[in-house]
Amino acid sequence: MRARAGVRVGLVVAYVFLLVAWPLWMVIEETFLSGENYVAIALSDPTLRRAIGVTLAASACAVVLNTVFGVGLGILLVRHRFPGRRLLSALTDLPASVSPIVVGLALLLAYGPVNGVLGAPLADAGCGSSSAFRASCSQ
Repeated sequence: MRARAGVRVGLVVAYVFLLVAWPLWMVIEETFLSGENYVAIALSDPTLRRAIGVTLAASACAVVLNTVFGVGLGILLVRHRFPGRRLLSALTDLPASVSPIVVGLALLLAYGPVNGVLGAPLADAGCGSSSAFRASCSQ
């Protein structure tokens, strides 16, 4: 029985290595050890620095808002009984159960500038809902 467990552990370690460690090492090798300092070159671009700043600021705001509203909502759901409590609880579980990739794809399919159901008509009408995506794809 122990021999089978050892084989299983070996298979899991090999599987994780192939899926995580090897691609991670390839990225590190290409980025830092290939002779060119791609990180310094990328960080010298002011557009990238602004994008990183905006990302960090948005992340900080999201953490504060999620903490305040999450704790408040948690207290509300645990301590009080009210109509619609189960629905509200289900809605709070929705972001954890739906992949962000699926949501991003759905938004792209809905508001994409080229093939989006709503994106092309909105762009033709002068609404700039998809201009940010178009600008990021054109570079």
